[in-house]
Amino acid sequence: MRKLILVTITIATLSTQVLSQTTNEYFEVTSSSSQSWAGGAAGSGSGVNYVFNLVLKIDTKLEFDSVWILGGDTVGIATTQQSGKDETLKKGSMITLSASQYFPGEVDRYNGYSFNNKKSKPPFEFNGMALLRFFVDGNVYYYAVEKMQILAPIAYP
Repeated sequence: MRKLILVTITIATLSTQVLSQTTNEYFEVTSSSSQSWAGGAAGSGSGVNYVFNLVLKIDTKLEFDSVWILGGDTVGIATTQQSGKDETLKKGSMITLSASQYFPGEVDRYNGYSFNNKKSKPPFEFNGMALLRFFVDGNVYYYAVEKMQILAPIAYP
């Protein structure tokens, strides 16, 4: 009898996580993009910048901390408008999330610089280009970004 109850609870928890990636009452993603870049100096690094523009659907307290990019890479998120613990963002507020990956070049490796590009698997399989993790009232939620505009690469001089 106890084993049956544990299995039921586990299935209910997994269903909630999967459901939360496709339903989102908190915000709408109005646009998302990725843009790769390369440093112009010989041996310099390269990277990819990601931008997600959101509009809130309701008054809420939101915090974003991670995004998984298709292929399993995870990076931290910086926001232009981030709620504090006691700050409620208003319906219609616009939030821009940005995340970057950096791939060190030969010069960085030669000089002994190390960079921590975290790689981890997303908490579950998702359909889309990226998976955003966010918190509302201390509860974790996920949202799969289905489409992402791929911008032309930048080659810095």
